[in-house]
Formats: sequence, C-alpha cells, structure tokens
Amino acid sequence: MSFPQRPTPRLSAVLVASAFGLTVHAHAQDGAAVASTPPAGAQAQAGDDAHVVLVTGTRRRTPVREVPMAVNAISAEELERRGAEQLRDYVESLPGVTLNGGGGRGMGQISIRGITVGGDINPPTSTYLDDIPYGGSDHNGAKLSLDLGTLDLHHIEIYRGPQGTLYGANALGGVVKYVFNEPDPNQTSGHVRGELSSTRNGSLNYTASAVANVPLSPGVAALRFGTARTRDAGHMDAVGPLPGERVDRSDATSYRIAALFTPNRDLSFKVTAMQQKLARDGNDATDYTMTGQPVQGEFQHQRYVPEPFEQTVRVGSFELDYDLRWARLNAVLSYQTSDNRVIDDASGAYVAAYSQLIPGIKTAWVDTTVNTRKKTAEVRLTSPRSDRFEWLAGVFANREDNDLSVLNDSTNANGPNLRLASVTMPATFREVAAFGDVTFYPLPALGLTLGARASRNKQHSSQTVESPLIPSAKDVPTEASDNSHTWLATARYTIAPKSSVYVRFATGYNPGGVNSAKLSLSGATLTVHPSYTANTLLSSEVGYKADLLDNRLSVEASLYRLDWKDLQVVSRDGTGGEIVNGGKARVNGAEFAATVRPADGWTIESSVAWIDGKTRDDIVELGARAGDRLPLSPKWAAALRAGREFTVGDHTAHAALAWRYVGERDSNFQHTAVDQAPAYKLPSYSTFAFNAGVELGAATVNVFVRNLADKRGQAAANTGYVPYGQPALVSLIEPRTVGVNVQYSF
Repeated sequence: MSFPQRPTPRLSAVLVASAFGLTVHAHAQDGAAVASTPPAGAQAQAGDDAHVVLVTGTRRRTPVREVPMAVNAISAEELERRGAEQLRDYVESLPGVTLNGGGGRGMGQISIRGITVGGDINPPTSTYLDDIPYGGSDHNGAKLSLDLGTLDLHHIEIYRGPQGTLYGANALGGVVKYVFNEPDPNQTSGHVRGELSSTRNGSLNYTASAVANVPLSPGVAALRFGTARTRDAGHMDAVGPLPGERVDRSDATSYRIAALFTPNRDLSFKVTAMQQKLARDGNDATDYTMTGQPVQGEFQHQRYVPEPFEQTVRVGSFELDYDLRWARLNAVLSYQTSDNRVIDDASGAYVAAYSQLIPGIKTAWVDTTVNTRKKTAEVRLTSPRSDRFEWLAGVFANREDNDLSVLNDSTNANGPNLRLASVTMPATFREVAAFGDVTFYPLPALGLTLGARASRNKQHSSQTVESPLIPSAKDVPTEASDNSHTWLATARYTIAPKSSVYVRFATGYNPGGVNSAKLSLSGATLTVHPSYTANTLLSSEVGYKADLLDNRLSVEASLYRLDWKDLQVVSRDGTGGEIVNGGKARVNGAEFAATVRPADGWTIESSVAWIDGKTRDDIVELGARAGDRLPLSPKWAAALRAGREFTVGDHTAHAALAWRYVGERDSNFQHTAVDQAPAYKLPSYSTFAFNAGVELGAATVNVFVRNLADKRGQAAANTGYVPYGQPALVSLIEPRTVGVNVQYSF
C-alpha cells in the first residue's frame, strides 16, 4: 500500500521528482522602448531613432531590429504605467509567452512557444538577473521563475527560442532577462513611488518603494540603493472546516544595493546584493468540477488546514569589465540562496485513503521545503565590433547544493498527531562548460554566425525515508552524469538600412537526472527507471524585421519549427511515481507583431501568435497519444494596444487601451489517463486594460484598470487530486483591479 501522490504542479513541479518518486510520501513589442537612463549601452545610440531598443542577450549591446531572433523588450517605465507589479503582469501582453502553474504569486514557471509539459521537471525557460543565472538547474533544486517587482528595474528582455549556446542548461524555450539600472557616478538622483489599488472581491493593495543613487567619487564611483514593500490583499476565500477571507494575500519585501567603481575608462568593477522575501497565506485556487463548474462558489476553495507559501531569495555578485582593446574581458561571480516552503492541504485524498489503516485520521498535509545554494562563475572575451569578423569565447562553472524535505503529517481524533512520512533528499549538481561563437561578414549586408557549447554535468543525491508504516529507515544514494552539446547557426541579410531577414538554427537542453526511489511498505525498492536522459530541442526559424515608412511602421514576423526529443514527464502508479522520457514532440508556429505610428503621439501595437504543438509518439506511462496537443499552450493568442501621448497645458500626458486574447488550452496531454493527472479544459478568454497618466514636473501620476470587463479567465488547473475524487484546482486571472501610482523623482 502506498500514500496518495501529491498533485502536480504545486510549487510548479519544483518538487515533483521527489514527491512523486516516493511511495512513502505518499523586437521591441508593445511599443515599450527602453527608458532614457539605462545600464551602460542599453539606450538608443546617438543619432539613432528614439524608439530603438538595445538589448544584451547576444552578449553584445545590439538594437533589437539587428538581432537575428525574436526578442521582446519592455521597460520598467511602461510596466509602472500599467500598474504591473507581478510576473503575471509582465507576460500577459506577450502572445506565445505563458506563466504556467497555479497556486499564487511566486509559484509560476514561464514557458515560451509552447515548450512545456505542464508540470515541468526542469525549467522550460531560463531566468537571468543581468548576467546571473537564477534558480536550480536540475529537478532537485528550486526552479520557480523569480517573481520580481519593478524595484530599480530598467527593462525586461524575453528571447524566444532555445538559447543553449550562450546560456546553457534550461534555456530550452528561451530566456527571460531582468536588466537593472547601473549606479551613476556623475549625478545624485533617485525617486520615491507609491501605489494603491483595489481588486474586486479583495481589499486594498499597496506598493511603496524608493531608490537613491549617490556618487562616492565624481566620475569614478557610485552607490545605488533601492527598497520596496508590496501587499497584495488577495481575492480568494476558503470555505469548509477552516474558512477564511482573501487567503491568497501576499507580502513581498525587497532591496537591492549596487556599487560601481571605474578607476579608468577601460576598467570597471560592480558589486551587487539583492534580497526578496515573499510570504503568502494560502493559494489562489477555486474548486472546479472537471466539466468546468465551480464546486463551492466563485473564488472559493475548501480548506482543512493552512496552506502558506514562503520564499526568501538572496543574490550577490561581483562583475568585472575590462577593455583590452583587442577584446573585452567580462568576469561574473555570483552566489545565491533560495529558500522555499509550501504546505499543501491533502486532507481530501489522504483521509479517505487511510481511514481504515489509521482510524480517526482527520486532516493531512504535505509540508515541502526546498533550499538551494548556488555558486556560478563565468569568464568571457568578446572581440570589438567589426564589419568583417567578430568572435566570443567563454567558460562557465556552476555548483549547486540542494536540500529537499517532504513531510507528510496528519491529525487524529483518537490521539496525537501522526507523521506519516519524512523524506529528506540532499543533492548536488555540478556543471562546467565552454562556449563561443564567431560571426563572419562575407558581404556588407550579410552576417553569418556559428556557435557551440560543450557542458559536463554531474549529479549526486542521497534519499532518506522514515515512516512508522515502513519497518526501518531507507537510505538510497544515486548518481548521474551526462555530456551535453548545443550549437547555433544564423544568417542575417540586410535588405535596407532598417530592414532585414534572418534564418536561425539553434538547440537547447534540460539535464537528465536520477529518480528518487519508490519504496513499498516493506521497504523494498520498486524503482523501474533509476534515471532519465536529457531532453533536447532543435529550432528552425526564419524571420523578418523592419522599420518602414519613415519609422511610422515597425514589423516583425517569424515562422519556426521546434523538434523536441526525450520529453521529461512524471509517470504515476500505485507505488508512487517516476520521471520518464516521453518520446518526441513538434511545435509549428508563427508570430507577427506590428507597431503603427499613424500620427504624432499615436501608437498602435498588435501581435498574434499561432502555436501548434503536438506529441509525435505515444507516452505509454501517461496514456497520452501521438497527436495530443502540448499542455497549457493556446493555439492562438493575440494582443492589441492603442495609445496616445499628448499635452495637458504644459504637461505631458498619455493614455492607452489594451486588449488581450488567450485561446483554449489543456492542463495536461489530452488523453492523459484518469489515474494520472487528467487533462482539464481551460476555455479561451479576452481581457481589456486601460491606463493613463500625466507628468507634473518631477512627479508622475498614473491611473490604471486591469481586467476592465471583470472576466473570469482560467489561467491554470491542477488535477493531481482528481483521481482521488477531489475537484480540479483552477487559478483564475485577477479580477478587475483599479489603481493609481505616484512617483516623485529627484
């Protein structure tokens, strides 16, 4: 007899490998040009067009229109105009980009172009803080996408398609890069900002933040400090044995400090430290039947025990930038910690399953902790700009130590509380890699790039299980290693100074790993698949970018095919679960974005994404069939935004109205067996948003409305407890929220 398995994804599959494996646990799009005080080199070049954005994802500062891949960039200024404070707000206007996983703030993973299996074992998209890779690299570590506010953020860059050559493991679907403001040694500056908003069925939300930049030595050294406090009052209610109002309310406190020292024009050092603490009282789930009807009522979830979520992230880094004339030397050292804890109410499944084995069992919960310690080092050399030949070469090292703990606890009417099981799984992950690329210009209008990366990964874990239902503790050590190689080939042809086409072939991968042991109640090891292999992806893409009609029209279009091999999925059975390789999948897709400036002050932005992602093989362990659509990826998604800049008296003002459409999705593969986590149909939805603002000297005032029509869009669904007779846990989009923010700069 085994414990029921936890649903997936709770903690967005960060914990899925350990929990399921244990029988005893039972382009700058949207017109968001980067602001005018960016990190060094990120602003439009002198004499260039005002709306041109420079991005850094190729490890060079390059205008978006010259990067031979699909890229989105959205400025912090634009995010603040819209009242965007969470990760869901950042990605909602980008068709083809999805925040997977329900539960509430801090629980999501970003997927791009449909590259997700729903509850992903390894991150489908890599997250970077400037040049620092964030989060765990294998299934034992913390791998949630960091849910940052806009504290001292300059802009966000989103790279579509695999970036394995420059960014290594887990850049399978793409890369999300947070780019922060640099300390400025030339002037004292800063700002204070406050925001208030109200959400339907909720209460008052607020954000307060401040940033100060202080030169320590004019032109040579500076210190920059920022801090923020955010309260999301929540809008979900709990009913049943443990009722409560707005149980998904959350608080986040963050700070960032950066010091820059430039002893001469060729050399600079930067030291950065940041921390964010996030605490949420409960999850954001609404109980739904599998036919799509609320069980309890709108915004209601039955609860037996508290379900808090806590996350503390700390990141420190040292960066060196040295111009050697013949090349630029960059060295980045970082250390980060990520401490995550979540409690899942498992009463609905456990009490029924164990009422005969444990008379008097009343409630049960799963208490999961994942603590990650990660050290990285990257050193690279980049050649100067040239119209004939450019190159880049680097090495990378990563050392991770992960401590994972799963506790299954219960209350009993006939006696003291009972710990059903305790599982600890310390693990290490080691990676070393060498990478580089070369770009050759055989013609002034033609650029050809070849790149490659070779990585060596090693993993070790030791699983210890203790349970009164198992005769003795079980210690199961495991090891795995693999060599992964990725490559890149692009060609870009300039049709006109502001118009180009490109062809891009690129690969990415997620590391393989070892399964935690499945144990019977006798203590016997039942593991069928001791390990699983890396999954790999090949992207073939053709694209077009242009600024036309004297910059009144900007167009980006791309067609792509993604061939995905050895998908990593969780197979569950009566003795627990294992990570297995699930064959092949293919995604055919197209993206189109256009920005029209029909008259001075007016901007109209539109974008549409078509994603047709399907399995090519049966996934026998899940019951999925060849031809099943990939989970959580709408076939169609679109966005439209119309905005105007104007003057009110002597003051600059703006207003914009936006529309977003998301097509229907499945929470899992369509034919997933009922005893797994069956697919729940997430219907399509549309939303509207409005924002307006005015600059009053040193102050800026913005008002905004998100989800103007107050739609009940369904963003994600967790069906892990459905096999035990429980409802699907559906996360709805935020109800209508009305707010205002004020910023004073000095």
